[in-house]
Amino acid sequence: MLITNLTLIYDQKFGYVSSEHLADYQARVFDYISSNFCNNITIEEISKKFHVSKVYINNVTKKFYSHGFFETITGLRMYHAVILMKKNTPFKEIAKLCGYADYSGFYKSFKKFFNQTPKEYYNYLQNLRKEGKLRFEK
Repeated sequence: MLITNLTLIYDQKFGYVSSEHLADYQARVFDYISSNFCNNITIEEISKKFHVSKVYINNVTKKFYSHGFFETITGLRMYHAVILMKKNTPFKEIAKLCGYADYSGFYKSFKKFFNQTPKEYYNYLQNLRKEGKLRFEK
């Protein structure tokens, strides 16, 4: 794996990498982020794991998600939080399941992302449900 990664980095630097190989490599980074966004992952961790620069990781997230690394992780976590809200998961559990160390960090991220508190957003979802525009899952 390390040899393959080093070869890819060398090939990228000097322009010898095939687009198919690069697309496969970017897809692996994308898959890793998509599978681990609820963990406490950092751009530094991912760059070390894949033996590439933080700039490269940021560019991959921009390619696949149209946002930088931090915005991508936050967006994925917020989307996951809404899914959990629809299942009536308690807020503190949502925070933990979305990769936040505590409810306070989740609350701040949620409010910044949605411009509403988790409770306000939950009430909004409840109103949609009452109007028949949203179905909550069990």
